[in-house]
Amino acid sequence: MSKTDDLSAWRVFVTVARSGTLSAAAKALDVEVSSISRAIGGLEKALGCELIRRNMRPMKLTEAGQAALKRMETILRAHDGLMEALVNDNRALTGRVRLSSAPGFATRKLVPFIREFTEAHPGISVDIQTGGTEVDVAKGFVGPRLRESRQKSLSSRR
Repeated sequence: MSKTDDLSAWRVFVTVARSGTLSAAAKALDVEVSSISRAIGGLEKALGCELIRRNMRPMKLTEAGQAALKRMETILRAHDGLMEALVNDNRALTGRVRLSSAPGFATRKLVPFIREFTEAHPGISVDIQTGGTEVDVAKGFVGPRLRESRQKSLSSRR
């Protein structure tokens, strides 16, 4: 891979350009000044042009450096946004949770909490069983679904 494709080298360049010195950039990035100098030198060598005039105090960006800074800030922001979106998409919770609880506790304590949780994580579905009945989390009440199915199975055995 060419040094021009190295986003970390471009991040170093942007940090140097914004901080004004190699030592300030090194401190901001928590690396040695020599690493900063090598990264900038590698970019300049790969590009075939100077980005920063290091022999001036304070350092100045060349015209190429100014153009690169303007575009690389946009590119790096887009890259950071993409990485954040991909990480967050992969962190989305999905699945089904089945709980068992005492009826009073389920309707008073669990349902409000679970309703809030499932609004925040729509990929999760929650079923609560309370002693033969099923709690409808969305509506917040205990329903007779299981009780009716048990009665049907008992009457079919007779």
